[in-house]
Amino acid sequence: MFKTTTKADVTAAKNAGTATITNDTTASQLQSAKEKAAANSVIDDAAAKAVIDDLMPLSGKEDREAQVDKDAVAAKAAIAKATNKSGIDTAQNVGTDALNTNVDAAQLKSQKEAADADLAKYGQSTKATIQKLPDLTPDQVTKANGNIDDAVKNGQNQIDAATDANGVTTGLNNGKAAIDKIAADAASGSGC
Repeated sequence: MFKTTTKADVTAAKNAGTATITNDTTASQLQSAKEKAAANSVIDDAAAKAVIDDLMPLSGKEDREAQVDKDAVAAKAAIAKATNKSGIDTAQNVGTDALNTNVDAAQLKSQKEAADADLAKYGQSTKATIQKLPDLTPDQVTKANGNIDDAVKNGQNQIDAATDANGVTTGLNNGKAAIDKIAADAASGSGC
Protein backbone atom coordinates (compact mmCIF):
# COMPACT_ATOMS: atom_id res chain seq x y z
CA MET A 1 0.00 0.00 0.00
CA PHE A 2 1.26 3.42 -0.91
CA LYS A 3 1.45 6.19 1.62
CA THR A 4 0.49 9.35 -0.18
CA THR A 5 1.33 12.79 1.07
CA THR A 6 1.23 14.88 -2.06
CA LYS A 7 -0.69 15.09 -5.25
CA ALA A 8 2.34 13.65 -7.04
CA ASP A 9 2.29 10.66 -4.65
CA VAL A 10 -1.40 10.10 -5.43
CA THR A 11 -0.71 10.24 -9.17
CA ALA A 12 2.25 7.86 -8.82
CA ALA A 13 0.17 5.41 -6.78
CA LYS A 14 -2.67 5.61 -9.30
CA ASN A 15 -0.28 5.01 -12.21
CA ALA A 16 1.37 2.08 -10.44
CA GLY A 17 -2.04 0.51 -9.74
CA THR A 18 -3.15 1.03 -13.32
CA ALA A 19 0.08 -0.53 -14.62
CA THR A 20 -0.39 -3.56 -12.35
CA ILE A 21 -3.99 -4.01 -13.51
CA THR A 22 -2.95 -3.62 -17.16
CA ASN A 23 -0.11 -6.13 -16.77
CA ASP A 24 -2.39 -8.64 -15.04
CA THR A 25 -5.10 -8.18 -17.66
CA THR A 26 -2.62 -8.51 -20.53
CA ALA A 27 -1.14 -11.68 -19.02
CA SER A 28 -4.63 -13.10 -18.50
CA GLN A 29 -5.66 -12.24 -22.04
CA LEU A 30 -2.47 -13.78 -23.42
CA GLN A 31 -3.07 -16.97 -21.42
CA SER A 32 -6.69 -17.09 -22.62
CA ALA A 33 -5.59 -16.59 -26.23
CA LYS A 34 -3.10 -19.45 -25.87
CA GLU A 35 -5.76 -21.72 -24.37
CA LYS A 36 -8.20 -20.84 -27.16
CA ALA A 37 -5.57 -21.49 -29.83
CA ALA A 38 -4.78 -24.86 -28.26
CA ALA A 39 -8.48 -25.77 -28.17
CA ASN A 40 -8.93 -24.73 -31.81
CA SER A 41 -5.91 -26.86 -32.70
CA VAL A 42 -7.56 -29.89 -31.07
CA ILE A 43 -10.67 -29.32 -33.21
CA ASP A 44 -8.52 -28.99 -36.35
CA ASP A 45 -6.49 -32.09 -35.48
CA ALA A 46 -9.61 -34.25 -35.06
CA ALA A 47 -9.23 -35.11 -38.79
CA ALA A 48 -12.87 -36.17 -38.99
CA LYS A 49 -13.18 -35.27 -42.68
CA ALA A 50 -10.11 -37.31 -43.59
CA VAL A 51 -11.47 -40.36 -41.79
CA ILE A 52 -14.86 -39.98 -43.49
CA ASP A 53 -13.24 -39.40 -46.88
CA ASP A 54 -11.31 -42.67 -46.57
CA LEU A 55 -14.41 -44.78 -45.86
CA MET A 56 -15.43 -47.09 -48.68
CA PRO A 57 -18.24 -47.64 -49.43
CA LEU A 58 -20.10 -44.63 -48.04
CA SER A 59 -23.02 -42.86 -49.65
CA GLY A 60 -23.73 -39.25 -48.75
CA LYS A 61 -20.06 -38.55 -48.05
CA GLU A 62 -20.33 -34.88 -49.06
CA ASP A 63 -23.22 -34.27 -46.66
CA ARG A 64 -21.33 -35.92 -43.83
CA GLU A 65 -18.22 -33.84 -44.52
CA ALA A 66 -20.35 -30.67 -44.65
CA GLN A 67 -21.75 -31.56 -41.21
CA VAL A 68 -18.20 -31.98 -39.90
CA ASP A 69 -17.38 -28.48 -41.20
CA LYS A 70 -20.48 -27.03 -39.49
CA ASP A 71 -19.64 -28.73 -36.21
CA ALA A 72 -16.03 -27.53 -36.35
CA VAL A 73 -17.15 -23.94 -37.01
CA ALA A 74 -19.65 -24.13 -34.14
CA ALA A 75 -16.99 -25.50 -31.80
CA LYS A 76 -14.53 -22.75 -32.71
CA ALA A 77 -17.23 -20.09 -32.26
CA ALA A 78 -18.00 -21.49 -28.79
CA ILE A 79 -14.29 -21.52 -27.96
CA ALA A 80 -13.97 -17.88 -29.09
CA LYS A 81 -16.93 -16.85 -26.90
CA ALA A 82 -15.62 -18.66 -23.82
CA THR A 83 -14.54 -16.31 -21.05
CA ASN A 84 -12.45 -18.67 -18.95
CA LYS A 85 -10.47 -21.91 -19.06
CA SER A 86 -13.47 -23.99 -17.99
CA GLY A 87 -15.59 -22.52 -20.79
CA ILE A 88 -12.83 -23.16 -23.32
CA ASP A 89 -12.48 -26.77 -22.16
CA THR A 90 -16.23 -27.32 -22.31
CA ALA A 91 -16.49 -25.87 -25.83
CA GLN A 92 -13.54 -27.99 -26.98
CA ASN A 93 -15.03 -31.17 -25.47
CA VAL A 94 -18.47 -30.54 -26.95
CA GLY A 95 -16.90 -29.88 -30.36
CA THR A 96 -14.69 -32.95 -30.21
CA ASP A 97 -17.64 -35.11 -29.14
CA ALA A 98 -19.70 -33.82 -32.10
CA LEU A 99 -16.88 -34.61 -34.54
CA ASN A 100 -16.39 -38.08 -33.05
CA THR A 101 -20.13 -38.74 -33.29
CA ASN A 102 -20.01 -37.82 -36.99
CA VAL A 103 -17.10 -40.18 -37.60
CA ASP A 104 -18.71 -43.03 -35.65
CA ALA A 105 -21.97 -42.66 -37.59
CA ALA A 106 -20.11 -42.59 -40.92
CA GLN A 107 -18.08 -45.67 -40.02
CA LEU A 108 -21.22 -47.59 -39.04
CA LYS A 109 -22.98 -46.52 -42.25
CA SER A 110 -19.98 -47.67 -44.29
CA GLN A 111 -19.96 -51.04 -42.51
CA LYS A 112 -23.67 -51.44 -43.18
CA GLU A 113 -23.30 -50.62 -46.87
CA ALA A 114 -20.41 -53.09 -47.24
CA ALA A 115 -22.35 -55.84 -45.42
CA ASP A 116 -25.49 -55.20 -47.52
CA ALA A 117 -23.46 -55.51 -50.72
CA ASP A 118 -21.64 -58.60 -49.45
CA LEU A 119 -24.91 -60.32 -48.57
CA ALA A 120 -26.49 -59.46 -51.93
CA LYS A 121 -23.42 -60.84 -53.73
CA TYR A 122 -23.50 -63.98 -51.59
CA GLY A 123 -27.16 -64.50 -52.46
CA GLN A 124 -26.50 -64.09 -56.20
CA SER A 125 -23.59 -66.51 -56.07
CA THR A 126 -25.73 -69.07 -54.27
CA LYS A 127 -28.51 -68.66 -56.85
CA ALA A 128 -25.99 -69.41 -59.61
CA THR A 129 -24.89 -72.54 -57.75
CA ILE A 130 -28.48 -73.72 -57.29
CA GLN A 131 -29.19 -73.11 -60.97
CA LYS A 132 -26.48 -75.66 -61.81
CA LEU A 133 -27.83 -78.39 -59.53
CA PRO A 134 -28.94 -81.46 -61.49
CA ASP A 135 -32.44 -82.82 -61.21
CA LEU A 136 -34.08 -79.60 -59.94
CA THR A 137 -37.19 -78.55 -61.77
CA PRO A 138 -37.56 -74.95 -62.90
CA ASP A 139 -40.19 -74.52 -60.17
CA GLN A 140 -37.76 -75.75 -57.49
CA VAL A 141 -35.08 -73.33 -58.75
CA THR A 142 -37.58 -70.47 -58.80
CA LYS A 143 -38.74 -71.30 -55.27
CA ALA A 144 -35.13 -71.49 -53.98
CA ASN A 145 -34.29 -68.19 -55.67
CA GLY A 146 -37.30 -66.53 -54.06
CA ASN A 147 -36.32 -67.91 -50.68
CA ILE A 148 -32.80 -66.55 -51.18
CA ASP A 149 -34.21 -63.13 -52.06
CA ASP A 150 -36.22 -63.21 -48.84
CA ALA A 151 -33.17 -64.29 -46.81
CA VAL A 152 -31.10 -61.47 -48.34
CA LYS A 153 -33.84 -58.94 -47.60
CA ASN A 154 -34.22 -60.16 -44.00
CA GLY A 155 -30.46 -60.08 -43.47
CA GLN A 156 -30.21 -56.59 -44.93
CA ASN A 157 -33.03 -55.43 -42.65
CA GLN A 158 -31.07 -56.76 -39.66
CA ILE A 159 -27.93 -55.04 -40.93
CA ASP A 160 -29.74 -51.75 -41.48
CA ALA A 161 -31.29 -51.88 -37.99
CA ALA A 162 -27.91 -52.52 -36.32
CA THR A 163 -26.68 -49.90 -33.90
CA ASP A 164 -23.06 -51.05 -33.82
CA ALA A 165 -20.49 -53.11 -35.71
CA ASN A 166 -21.43 -56.31 -33.84
CA GLY A 167 -25.04 -55.91 -34.96
CA VAL A 168 -23.89 -55.49 -38.56
CA THR A 169 -21.80 -58.66 -38.34
CA THR A 170 -24.67 -60.57 -36.73
CA GLY A 171 -27.09 -59.48 -39.46
CA LEU A 172 -24.63 -60.49 -42.18
CA ASN A 173 -23.93 -63.86 -40.58
CA ASN A 174 -27.62 -64.57 -40.02
CA GLY A 175 -28.37 -63.74 -43.65
CA LYS A 176 -25.60 -65.97 -44.93
CA ALA A 177 -26.69 -68.82 -42.62
CA ALA A 178 -30.26 -68.58 -43.96
CA ILE A 179 -28.96 -68.63 -47.55
CA ASP A 180 -26.74 -71.63 -46.76
CA LYS A 181 -29.74 -73.53 -45.38
CA ILE A 182 -31.74 -72.81 -48.52
CA ALA A 183 -28.83 -74.00 -50.67
CA ALA A 184 -28.46 -77.17 -48.58
CA ASP A 185 -32.17 -77.87 -48.88
CA ALA A 186 -32.02 -77.36 -52.64
CA ALA A 187 -28.98 -79.63 -52.95
CA SER A 188 -30.68 -82.40 -50.98
CA GLY A 189 -33.72 -82.07 -53.23
CA SER A 190 -31.62 -82.52 -56.34
CA GLY A 191 -30.00 -85.70 -55.15
CA CYS A 192 -26.50 -84.19 -54.78
